[in-house]
Amino acid sequence: MRGIHARLVFLGLALARISPRWLWCGPIARLLARCAPPQLRRTASEQLEQVFGTELDGPARRGIQRAMFSHQARVLREIAKLRCADASYVERMVAPEPEFVKRIEALRQHGKGVIVVTPHFGNYELMPAWFSRVLGARVSVIAKRILNPWIDAALVDMRSRFDVATIYQEESPRKLLRFLSEGGLLGILPDADLIRMQGIFVRFLGREAWTTTGPANVSIVSGAPIVPAFLTWNGSAYRLSLGEPIFPDRQAPREEEIRRITEAWSQSFENAIRATPDHWVWIHARWKTTEERLRQRREKQRLGFANRPRSTSDDEPPARGARSA
Repeated sequence: MRGIHARLVFLGLALARISPRWLWCGPIARLLARCAPPQLRRTASEQLEQVFGTELDGPARRGIQRAMFSHQARVLREIAKLRCADASYVERMVAPEPEFVKRIEALRQHGKGVIVVTPHFGNYELMPAWFSRVLGARVSVIAKRILNPWIDAALVDMRSRFDVATIYQEESPRKLLRFLSEGGLLGILPDADLIRMQGIFVRFLGREAWTTTGPANVSIVSGAPIVPAFLTWNGSAYRLSLGEPIFPDRQAPREEEIRRITEAWSQSFENAIRATPDHWVWIHARWKTTEERLRQRREKQRLGFANRPRSTSDDEPPARGARSA
């Protein structure tokens, strides 16, 4: 079933690559908005109401939701083209803001690497490709392993075409620290609700959200600055912009510094999302983790249930290359 699913995805991407842009930004976008699973549409609608309920009326919020699906349809087509494109396509699709190169090069001069954080906003797969092929930097991205191994391998191969390495979330932190110590650019998308990762509750878009402390921890240990970056569609290309860099204070109390850094990049994300809300993926359940859910998980861990060996099932594919008994 996973193989069939992957083939259907690859067929859809192949059709997207050769189809005109107006088709994906019009009829197909409307089809996605109507045919998306009800749970995803409900999640987007509920979160938009919770964030903008006092600022925007129902029609305005539904307009943002429709625009989000239209934007995601365009992103899918761009990823389809990116799988077979070269550096000229990336250069044509990304237009950095004035002084962008100067600012990022100044951060690289510190010699400790740079941690680039960006939300699920715009076409975030274009960003590492631009940093690698246009800026000429060594780039790695931290990614979650996709359960479908064929789709996961296709994404890794697409990034490799642009000399972008993929580091999985479960890999050793030493790999990240070594990469940064060599002056690399490390890309992270830390805005998802990841209850299995260490985090803290941070105010985000008006509500307390479970937020990973991974970027702050890596920054403090390595000394690398964190800089938020965003790709915003301007009608013909994406404008690449930088937020204010966040430098770690390695002499400050660890917990206080982790919270300061995490709140700083979260606030930068919030500003970008409020300015262009249709660019963010509202179908992600961002506020899924609550104090109660976190307390229940910790209780299970204390009792040992969360650490039991899991039997192989359809929910978890075997490792690539593993041989059956």
